[in-house]
Amino acid sequence: MGCKKTSLLAILAALIAWPAAAENVTTPIVFSWNGLPLGRATLTYDATDATYSAGLDGLANGLGGLFVRLQVESQSGGRLQGSTLAPTSYDSFYQLKNKRKEVHLAWSDAGKLTRDDIVPVTDREKRPEVGGLQKTGAMDPVSAFWQLRRWLAPGAPLHAPGSQA
Repeated sequence: MGCKKTSLLAILAALIAWPAAAENVTTPIVFSWNGLPLGRATLTYDATDATYSAGLDGLANGLGGLFVRLQVESQSGGRLQGSTLAPTSYDSFYQLKNKRKEVHLAWSDAGKLTRDDIVPVTDREKRPEVGGLQKTGAMDPVSAFWQLRRWLAPGAPLHAPGSQA
């Protein structure tokens, strides 16, 4: 099985095994190919009745670290509106080889994007600016991951196998 298929299967398994509603949950994920380590990630989720915070920390290591020097730290937070997540903030730091990139997003209560900072600024010739209407109601990747999990397996057990609460 190819490396991309293996990673996709690991992410899908994490989505299905991720708890549906819990506080202070940490789930480690190890990516490997034919038994050789490629990378690791840690997903975290903390929720109250009204708010949530979620995170993703990842690192290419082992065989993956030989070819790609990647480290990711992402944090998201927002409000819970019934079964829907409404993000209010997202901060992500990417380190790829010797390049560091930061993404900072914030949303109003109405879902309008109020902060959209990318450091260093992305080359707009290669990536044109997305219009304001398309940004309203948008969701960051960490919140989207959690929302997708809620849609795929509502009412799943509180803890995934191997997770810590």
